[in-house]
Amino acid sequence: MVDEQPGYASEFVMSGSSDSISTRTISSPIDSDWYMVTVPANYDQMQLTVTSTSSNSHAISVYQNVATDGTFQMAPVTLSNSKLDVTAGSVYYFKGMR
Repeated sequence: MVDEQPGYASEFVMSGSSDSISTRTISSPIDSDWYMVTVPANYDQMQLTVTSTSSNSHAISVYQNVATDGTFQMAPVTLSNSKLDVTAGSVYYFKGMR
């Protein structure tokens, strides 16, 4: 059940201005992969791009956990022209899917 739910999201550590996630494969229409990203200092925006070598279309959705009791209550975050306004130290969840 690795990365199929927010509670099992793979943590992604950003290290530069042009980072990419290419460690997982979305292999079926019901597959999804979750990633958790903590925004580093000096970041105020992220550009999100989805690429694939497959002929299938892929998408990414962004969420924040709004639960305060240790559970997961995911609230969608709105992108503007594939850009995400962020705050350093905030945690975002990215869901990749077909």
